[in-house]
Amino acid sequence: MIPNDNQYHAIYVVFFHCGSCCNLHDSDRHDRMVASVNTTDFIGNWSMGINSFAIDPPNAVLILDDVEQQRQDLGVIELYNPEYDSEANTLKYDITVEDATTTSIDLPSEFGQSTLVIDDDDVP
Repeated sequence: MIPNDNQYHAIYVVFFHCGSCCNLHDSDRHDRMVASVNTTDFIGNWSMGINSFAIDPPNAVLILDDVEQQRQDLGVIELYNPEYDSEANTLKYDITVEDATTTSIDLPSEFGQSTLVIDDDDVP
């Protein structure tokens, strides 16, 4: 991750090297629908609609696998300005770190295996 200052006050830029980037989405009960969306379409739809992620950036959980310590560390972040390079197979976001009480990690400058879980809705 790289420190950054931009219009959203993002403090980091994070790059994912996607061996197999996969975007899954599901619905709440009662429908319980699950589907996948390719990364190009997911990022291409970022600013679509009146409730788009461009207008209301999503919260996400970044899960970092620490193989040496045999544990997973969690960080609650907010995502901005996605860029996907399909040729290099990389995905970039500007991020802010959310409330320190919900983040159990100091975000490292580099990390290995990770999972990004994006929340698409504010559910009470």
